[in-house]
Amino acid sequence: MLFYSGAALEVPQGRIWFTLMNPFRDRTSEATAERLISDLNTENCPKIIKEFSDDDRICPTMLGPLSSKLVWREDGLSARMLVYDLVGKRARLWIVFAREEAGFMVRSVFLVR
Repeated sequence: MLFYSGAALEVPQGRIWFTLMNPFRDRTSEATAERLISDLNTENCPKIIKEFSDDDRICPTMLGPLSSKLVWREDGLSARMLVYDLVGKRARLWIVFAREEAGFMVRSVFLVR
């Protein structure tokens, strides 16, 4: 659950955006997404991503030093969407989960530049 997002604060270097999330949220999907991001940052990226996306920009973007930050989360009864800022890559990775018998499972991955 997202409590607040936006309202740029003025700082000496320009503007800073922040997101405030519910500290009591279920973080299972976030842990899964972070493991996926870590796995996509390896040479196995093409094998892993083919199950979730046909976007050929994802693996080249994920290579090299990578830092990611959760900037948006949307929870529904049957789906979840997590958006990660790929710091320094000028891109966002959208990870979509769908509810299955075993819980929420990754269904698709999108890259937005």
